[in-house]
Amino acid sequence: MHRKMKVNSTHVFQKGCFIHDPLDSFDIFDHYVHGRYKLSSFVIDEIIILNEKEWLSFISDLQKNQQYLKGKGGYNSTFLIPNEESFWKLEESVHDRFMAEVYRQCIAVVHSNDQLELNPDRACFVVDPQGLAYPKYVNPFGKWILPELMSGNP
Repeated sequence: MHRKMKVNSTHVFQKGCFIHDPLDSFDIFDHYVHGRYKLSSFVIDEIIILNEKEWLSFISDLQKNQQYLKGKGGYNSTFLIPNEESFWKLEESVHDRFMAEVYRQCIAVVHSNDQLELNPDRACFVVDPQGLAYPKYVNPFGKWILPELMSGNP
């Protein structure tokens, strides 16, 4: 059974490679090799730690619903909209400023052992489900952020 950990940081990581709707880990590799990805800033809101069996199931079918992803992800911005106006009613300059500081709200899904220990040497996908129950956008290079998340000082 997987384990959840909240992240107490609002550190915005710069420019991760996010792949749209990958089917499995092989599809991720194909997208990356052929340059079919989008660079996006992101934050990690939560860490999900999977055991070996859960991890293999997760990476073999990235279109499969995972309840721990449902309702999470999406976009936010470090620029606050004044007076909580509707995004679409903003003046163009305010809209542009908001968009310049936009980032993805993501979950780190980490491969672990059967004791569900967080280990920085394990694989990690950074996912943005956009509110859905499957990883709509995947950054397969999350391993480099794990030591920072584990220290609590990214």
